[in-house]
Amino acid sequence: MPNCVDGAPTSWAATFDSVPEAVYATRLDRRIVYANPACEALFGHAVDDLVGQRASMLFASSGAAGCLHPTAGQASQQGRVERGEHRRRDGTSFLAACTVSSWSDESGQHAGTLCFVRVASRMERSLHAMETLSRIGADTRLPHDAKIRAVLALGAAHFELPLAIVSRVDGADYHVEHVSDPGGVVKAGATFPLATTYCAHTLEAGGPTGFHLAGQSSIRDHPCYQTMGLESYLGCPIRVDGEVYGTSTSPVRSPARPSRPTTWPW
Repeated sequence: MPNCVDGAPTSWAATFDSVPEAVYATRLDRRIVYANPACEALFGHAVDDLVGQRASMLFASSGAAGCLHPTAGQASQQGRVERGEHRRRDGTSFLAACTVSSWSDESGQHAGTLCFVRVASRMERSLHAMETLSRIGADTRLPHDAKIRAVLALGAAHFELPLAIVSRVDGADYHVEHVSDPGGVVKAGATFPLATTYCAHTLEAGGPTGFHLAGQSSIRDHPCYQTMGLESYLGCPIRVDGEVYGTSTSPVRSPARPSRPTTWPW
């Protein structure tokens, strides 16, 4: 199958096939009518498998697809830039910056959306995280516990770690109070000896701590690594009225990409 279907401008292949940025187009029914070779490199889908499918297959949520690809009767602002979570063929997600424009058919009528997609920069990812955090905090319909879980999921996604926990530390005990774990392995209500968790290092340091390859770090002899093999960890103490309440952490079995410090302007 060609990388465009009948009804799509024939000039697209000559114009966009050689550009390094992923480019695809949809009709008003949100079905993909053109995709360039860079789409295959970015999303992992063969171009033949993209053309004719709904654009929602490229997004982490159907709502994001609706925002980028208006249907008939909806306005499409030319050249607007949107950020949203996209999904690769292997199921992994990534934040992308998309420049979106309308395209017209031979009669001059609005026929669909043309989208240029690239992986979001570090600055764009930080801005997206801050904007999302602000929206979560301002959402009066969201219960308190749901807000905490949403913030944990946001933090885990931003630092590319699948698990995030809010704990309460009571003496020598570590209590899991809130958790974002798509795998469902860690449950709220679980209790562990504090000394067997990496959070003991975070509380001792009194500030943010992190390890991206624990087996080759100063904590390679820690019980948490010896028994569970957790290679990556990011943690920070939580204080309430000046007193240590617990920690916010993300422990992961696999090595993670080292994170550079991020300054939050508030």
